[in-house]
Amino acid sequence: MRFRHTVARRALGFWIVLGLLPFLSHRGKAQALPSTTLTFSSTADTYVDSGSATKNFNSSTILRAAASPTRVTYLRFAVTGVSGRQVQKARLRLGVSAGAASGGTVHLISNNTWSETAVTFNTRPAVDGAGLQTLGTVATGATAEFILDGAITADGTYNLAIDSSNTATVSYNSSLATSGQKPQLVLTVAAQAPTVTIAQPPTGASYFTGDAITLQASAHDSAGVDLSTHVVWSSNLAGPLGTGAVVTTSL
Repeated sequence: MRFRHTVARRALGFWIVLGLLPFLSHRGKAQALPSTTLTFSSTADTYVDSGSATKNFNSSTILRAAASPTRVTYLRFAVTGVSGRQVQKARLRLGVSAGAASGGTVHLISNNTWSETAVTFNTRPAVDGAGLQTLGTVATGATAEFILDGAITADGTYNLAIDSSNTATVSYNSSLATSGQKPQLVLTVAAQAPTVTIAQPPTGASYFTGDAITLQASAHDSAGVDLSTHVVWSSNLAGPLGTGAVVTTSL
């Protein structure tokens, strides 16, 4: 991430603006900025069943998906804490209560008004989003994981539906399950950008051609880790100037 600091440089009788651009350099995986994991439990989850078209299953400890009878699972998650950062990965985790040859297909849907205490097959929201991932065989007792990359991008409320084209019913634990993995949305987000503070040179300082100039900056990540040794200095006039918290160079 680049931060601009400007000084004035006098050469040949006129003023030249010298833009100093310190930024952080991280070479190799060992120096990569850490990511943050955010985990959310469902704020609503239930399923509907064409075989019991007027029944609400909010009190069920399981969530079902199947083609015949048609069974569709609905889940809602409230995402906070992303705060404008990039969502690198998004995963929906569900504990498998009863396995099947297909774990179903997950969709992001637009309806945000359905109520887990009232929705039935007859009043179900439309599954209007494209399928994000279809799982193959899932085993009883396992934790199934759907990839939602690109669908969860920021803070907000997200509604998901799981349907299936397989006649065999897959069952997952609901939020009311007494054991096993309950519905979770797990996000991996980029770490917050480091804070870079330039101490030298001061804004408005002026130098003659050939003068020595000291460049000094500090950098810290959101956890307070000192990254100052990774600051790389460059100029829009002179190009690369050096690396480190303190660099002395000539103009």
